[in-house]
Amino acid sequence: MLDAAARLFFDNGYGQVGIDDIGAAVGISGPSVYRHFPSKSSILLAICGRAAAGLELGVVESTAATNDAHEQLRLLVRSYARNLAISPDLAVAFTVGRELLIEAGGESLLAAQRGYVARWGALLTGPDGAGPDAAGARIAVGAAMTIANDFARTRRLRRRPRFRDELVYLMDTALGLSA
Repeated sequence: MLDAAARLFFDNGYGQVGIDDIGAAVGISGPSVYRHFPSKSSILLAICGRAAAGLELGVVESTAATNDAHEQLRLLVRSYARNLAISPDLAVAFTVGRELLIEAGGESLLAAQRGYVARWGALLTGPDGAGPDAAGARIAVGAAMTIANDFARTRRLRRRPRFRDELVYLMDTALGLSA
């Protein structure tokens, strides 16, 4: 059900999708959806939670793989691109309005998003401060994620055979990681 709802939210926008649409996508009536989730917003929170878990897995993997800040960031870029390429969860999570998440009770998810972005910024600046200052790092990280999220929402681009590699290239370039 979450996969179907995520696809519908991604394709049509959260506000344009009703419970009946979600039910129809999984072969049940709309009201039967309420046996699984108390509301449409709880479905959204579950999708965002899955996206956050995928991002956190990337953090764990990158931290375990290396102590080098820029290499960790490169691994996080690849993890982010992988998550965007395999599921609409991340695109839904990062594009739904902040107010909507707060209204749905997703303050902790917003905090997790902010922490994730801050981690990228700290890695870009580097432990020795050799990278951009904090403000510059936030701008670069925001640009990289915005580019990737917009790229991922464009259907004709998602169908490209090297979609994930292109996402990585664009994000690496925005972050100044291209060598």
